Amino acid sequence: MGADHTSDGESARVVPAGHHGPVPPLQSFRFLQAGRGPVVDRAGRLLALLGAEVVVLVAVEPHQVAADVHDGILDGRGTFPAGPSVVSVDRTSVGAVVDGLRAAAAVVELLSALGGRRVAVDGPGLAAERAQLLGLPLGSTTTAGGAGRMVRAADGWVAVNLPRPGDLDLLEAWLGRPAGDEPWAEVEAVLSERGASDVVSSAQELGLAVARVMTPSAAATDEQATARDQSIPMAPFLLDGRPPAAAPRTVAEAGTLGSAPRARPRPLAGARVVDLASLWAGPLATSLLADAGAEVVKVESTGRPDGARAGHPGFFDLLNAGKRGVALDLPDPTAVAELQRLGDGADLVVEASRPRALDQLGIRRHDRWLRLTAYGATGPWRQWSAFGDDAAVAGGLVGGTLEAPTFFGDAIADPLAGLHAAVVGLAALVGAAARFDLSIREVVSHVIGDAEPGPPPAGGPVRPPRGTAPALGEANAEVLGRAASVCR
Repeated sequence: MGADHTSDGESARVVPAGHHGPVPPLQSFRFLQAGRGPVVDRAGRLLALLGAEVVVLVAVEPHQVAADVHDGILDGRGTFPAGPSVVSVDRTSVGAVVDGLRAAAAVVELLSALGGRRVAVDGPGLAAERAQLLGLPLGSTTTAGGAGRMVRAADGWVAVNLPRPGDLDLLEAWLGRPAGDEPWAEVEAVLSERGASDVVSSAQELGLAVARVMTPSAAATDEQATARDQSIPMAPFLLDGRPPAAAPRTVAEAGTLGSAPRARPRPLAGARVVDLASLWAGPLATSLLADAGAEVVKVESTGRPDGARAGHPGFFDLLNAGKRGVALDLPDPTAVAELQRLGDGADLVVEASRPRALDQLGIRRHDRWLRLTAYGATGPWRQWSAFGDDAAVAGGLVGGTLEAPTFFGDAIADPLAGLHAAVVGLAALVGAAARFDLSIREVVSHVIGDAEPGPPPAGGPVRPPRGTAPALGEANAEVLGRAASVCR
């Protein structure tokens, strides 16, 4: 299914008269929410933020709900029989983080089923599987992967994350003196005499992933959140540059559900997704889109391929098996033109780099685009760097206390953002095209709000291998040849 293709029988998306804002992708859909509770309420709110009509059923029995008056049911009561349109939602609250993961996973299951192939995932299990696979320790002042630490500045704590080989080479410029043979000792000594705000801004100017430890309310009122019109809890995404207003959820009794939904979903089979993401969050999202039936083309630079290729091969396979591999010699002009053709012919493009990366190439973004960045694609911090551990801290999620903070889980912001990116990607594919701006730290804020985060996700069985990830550029001839012929 190409970007300009309309499947047989698909209902046209009608923009209401006088409507001048963006059309939410699920505006023409209705979902039923059976029961109330922390997890099902979160799932219903996600659908409402995407524009769907969400009807909370009160005193309604399953036999009273006709199949043609809804597009799917979130069953938080455990009373609806299993079926293609019913997703059972866990009724046990564990804490904001686990509840948020379960809610997003429920919406992934609901929307993928709507698109033709149900993808049932264990949200907390996804968040814990890297630590399980690699045997990583959790809950320390050091990140699970060992590259980051909590460091005390003169007026508070900061998370310093140095996972890239070149990060250590930048320490002298950041610290103002050589790092020596014990770089962490020098970092701790220098930072203890400097204010946290200066520490973070000077690090980010060099591209180092450093974040201040703060409360959720402080994160939701800083200059970046203010510039993006966010408040606590932050919206998990911007829609055409603005936080979406959730469609109101209504309450219905038996016999009051009204007429059938107004639009048919687009099938996911054959939809084309161009995946420009790397590491964890973006590839997790696109792997779920591939599981749901989309054709996912993983695009990498020959000179700078996905850094996760150098990590655990089993984890890389979990995130990338089932995709087609394309490698381009960027920034060569011919390669840039090929990248533009791939994007123009896609039903969805998933971009997960700092905004200037594609800006410098001159790539034109269209209205079927998901931008997944650390701090957001707009605002004064739009070019800042982050990884999953420090992005969580930037959103106000830490373990321990503010006086003695620890990292929460294993790069927890990555799987949180990946699941939510899968939600909005599925919404754009089964519903109307949309332009999303999803910030990893804002997803964290959305999930925790001002609630107790609860415990980190517990590890379970790692998903069985689904195959082997594509080799770098293995599908170049076929995919690029097809893109060129389509665009002629």
